[in-house]
Amino acid sequence: ANLCRDENDMILLIRKMKLKTIILLFFMFTGNFLKIMKTIISSPNAPAALGPYSQAVRVGNTIYLSGSLGLIPSTGAFISENVEDQTKQAMINIGEVLKAAGCTYDNIVKSTVLLADINDFQKMNEVYKTFFTKDFPARSAFQVANLPKAARNFLTVRNSFNNYHMDEEESVSSISHFINRKIDLSSIEYDNSDDMIKTITFSEELETIEKTVDNSTVTCCQEIENIHEFNNKPQFKTVKNEKILSMSDFIIGKPMGSGQFGKVYLAKTKKEQFICCLKIINFKKLYNDKYYQQIETEIINQQNLNHPNILKLYNWFQHKNNIVLILECALYGSMANDIRMTERGFYNSKTACKYTIQVTNALIYCHSLNVIHRDLKTENILLDHNKNIKLCDFGWSIKTKDNRKTFCGTAEYIPPEMIIDPNNISYGKQVDIWSLGILIFEMICGKTPFRGNCMKDTFFKIRSGRFHMPCDINDQAKDLIKRLLKKDPRRRINLNDVLNHPWIKMYFTKSKIKINHN
Repeated sequence: ANLCRDENDMILLIRKMKLKTIILLFFMFTGNFLKIMKTIISSPNAPAALGPYSQAVRVGNTIYLSGSLGLIPSTGAFISENVEDQTKQAMINIGEVLKAAGCTYDNIVKSTVLLADINDFQKMNEVYKTFFTKDFPARSAFQVANLPKAARNFLTVRNSFNNYHMDEEESVSSISHFINRKIDLSSIEYDNSDDMIKTITFSEELETIEKTVDNSTVTCCQEIENIHEFNNKPQFKTVKNEKILSMSDFIIGKPMGSGQFGKVYLAKTKKEQFICCLKIINFKKLYNDKYYQQIETEIINQQNLNHPNILKLYNWFQHKNNIVLILECALYGSMANDIRMTERGFYNSKTACKYTIQVTNALIYCHSLNVIHRDLKTENILLDHNKNIKLCDFGWSIKTKDNRKTFCGTAEYIPPEMIIDPNNISYGKQVDIWSLGILIFEMICGKTPFRGNCMKDTFFKIRSGRFHMPCDINDQAKDLIKRLLKKDPRRRINLNDVLNHPWIKMYFTKSKIKINHN
């Protein structure tokens, strides 16, 4: 760090030292090192880290990726000695890590290319440019003295992230209130004080929660069966009613996750010892990026939903420049991370079937209230202490009986009716049914069916409606996926028929499939 002021200095240093390997170091400095919140990102579909480094690290809204060679992930061998092949494979490897972070190539803002021979630049460039559909990122390219044996190039990128979307104003017909409190985000007042949330440990109570969660048993002040029973005790009514809360009412624990506009922390109230999560959203950034309507939509729609497979939104308040949502606690985090933690990178058929039932029941309930989620994906499904699903993130949801025209969601889950004719977009509740098919495919395959090398490629595959299913997938599961992923939304299987499908009945009796949506 003392020797290298920038990338040019670093390359000169590498040449002088005649290093046999390349190490790219990026440092982010702030006034206080303790404030940096790092999230490690990894993908089983990219070459594993072979040393003391991570495939990628997220800090705030920036993701730093380790460099990639043209290695085949399953074998660790170079795909060939051809520079075009190595470039393509390196970019595919980078794409897998980006996908694990919820991003695409179009989120890349800066890339660095190291070449064993600068004469290969044009060949590399012809392959490199095919991975981008719009504005190219900034880039530096260098020839270096040495790369690992047989390597022709080495790529690394830095990117920012958000969901793919197209802005369109949508009227909200619901009354803007939450627990008898009027929502008026325009009244938010900003200040210039430090927005950093100070965190402390819950000491013995929190440690007990984390240690015994696998047994679905929590000890907190007294022996109880689980968090749900504990939080529904009478003394916790004040957390869920009209009481105006503030950050001083909570003990803030470890971070549970982060998103484009904020972070989620484990928390409990000081007075009642109520266990929950706080979603802390930077409203100033939300407003600057014109996403302020999403948080209002999330509060309006989620406040009225009461279902065992939908994450509860208890209350909300303002803290400095932040909107703070008080949410139900889901200790196992997102389904996306849970899938990546499995030994094979995907669920077995019975587990996928269980989660399909729960997601389907949640969607049936939402649709009965004319709420369309519009962004169903593994990242927006959480798992509670009993490993039951909790559908969350209703920022893109809409309550309506009519067809919609807004283009929104996440690229690999977007249905064909949103992209076939950009000038004549019209869709209804069937978009959630399409996304359910993508979700089931991802749960049992570890990847989505229409994933392409770039956004343009992904949309081309979605428009075609054609996809390949591995031969080892259960035939009944294949049939259900095909029925869900019909190109014509009118031909898609309805949600009640999903619960009666033979694949579901292979593992679960009728009494365990349908729940009371009242």
